[in-house]
Amino acid sequence: MTELSQSRRRYRSPGRKAQAQRTRQRILESAARLWIRDSYASGSIEAIARDAGVAAETVYLHFETKPGLLKSLLDVSLVGDDEPIALLDRPWTARVRIHRDQARRVRALAGEMTRLLESLGPVHAVMRAAAASEPAIADLARTHAKRRLDGQRNLVAWISELGPLRDGLSVDAATEIYFALTSPELHHLLTVELAWGGRRYEEWLAARLAAELLPPEALHKAQNVPNRRGGRGGGTLSKPGL
Repeated sequence: MTELSQSRRRYRSPGRKAQAQRTRQRILESAARLWIRDSYASGSIEAIARDAGVAAETVYLHFETKPGLLKSLLDVSLVGDDEPIALLDRPWTARVRIHRDQARRVRALAGEMTRLLESLGPVHAVMRAAAASEPAIADLARTHAKRRLDGQRNLVAWISELGPLRDGLSVDAATEIYFALTSPELHHLLTVELAWGGRRYEEWLAARLAAELLPPEALHKAQNVPNRRGGRGGGTLSKPGL
């Protein structure tokens, strides 16, 4: 191969990569649109390919299988893009860890969890519905839950590194509480079934995390941490909502 042809290949490569990324993004958007509107079962690879303006073979080339496409869609819904950067290496973690006391860190975590769950929720609901009849999706749901639990152990450790947890609560026990309170299922129940707004959910989550995880002195401080709208957090400890 001549130097000129090598140079041309290197020159074209970024363009091909960008085009492949755009194609992949169109497929993900089509899958989300069809599965959320209809269902996982009715949104076939062929239907997704037609919606995205590509051949079905192109979908398989990028994602291999239909469950593989759903897994990728879950990941993108959680972090906002298709870049190979782990959730805990994203900029939002710095917005949490910049706080140097437990109360403010819990408040920041509640805000970030609200944002993440708002993005993840619709696709997670697709997975839950499909898991009832699709063994491969049931496996995916179990794997996703385990990854979430493992990742949240790090978040709880960020709280405990600033002081003890409530009543000598272990990080493992606290992680299980955190896992339950921030579950997509509970978020769906409150924000979809009961029609809570995002602010109401965030305030409730901040109050419950503080009450369940923090010792009395930190809990008292959490009641006086300003929320993102400039108010105080104390009122939500006695009643869930605004």
